[in-house]
Amino acid sequence: MTDENHQNLERETRILDAAASLVLHYGYDKTTVSDIAREARVSKGAIYLHWKSKDELFQALIWREVWRYADTWISKLEAASDGGSLFSMYKYSLAGLHTHPFMKALFTRDRRILGDFLSGQEAELIRQKFLMGKDFLRMMQGAGALREDADPEVVSYLMSGIAYGLVKVDEIVPPDEAPDFLAVIEETSEMLTRAYGTPDEASQQAGKQIIRQVIEAAKKQFSPSNHANEQ
Repeated sequence: MTDENHQNLERETRILDAAASLVLHYGYDKTTVSDIAREARVSKGAIYLHWKSKDELFQALIWREVWRYADTWISKLEAASDGGSLFSMYKYSLAGLHTHPFMKALFTRDRRILGDFLSGQEAELIRQKFLMGKDFLRMMQGAGALREDADPEVVSYLMSGIAYGLVKVDEIVPPDEAPDFLAVIEETSEMLTRAYGTPDEASQQAGKQIIRQVIEAAKKQFSPSNHANEQ
């Protein structure tokens, strides 16, 4: 990497970090390019060297956070002995939502943070690709990781409802009264496994392979280079 490329990457990272901090605090609609430039200690012109608009910058920020979330999720699944089981995947995806504010905002449709971005199709695509949509559950059912008699649409709806409640419950239960979050999602995973899981150990590796395929397909579809080619 040349010195110029290194400087560009460092500046891009600084701008995205500044945007993340401001958007999480003030929300997308109230954050301006001038605010981001000031926070990142660069000129507005420097921002437009990387992105043509605020929307394009925010899109890049969202996808950076998605890949960070996905990388965290995948690394935990690969390291876990039960990482290929459907409800272990669910457990680790919930743990990721708990520590990745942007993914939590996407999942809960937090309009204060995401603003007009919520009206775009891309937000829904992200939710479906990374947050246990019914199509993903059908793939897992085909691999033997979900009971054959289970309805993927119903199970997906149930899992989404539980996940939504768990990531939003801190709004009504004071932190000092709440049990350890990791203990809660562990119990949730075991409950769903008893209700809908299968004892098929062969599905473990198949499940991991499906996750890899989904992530790789999404990266090819939504990589910055592909967006650039479309424009």
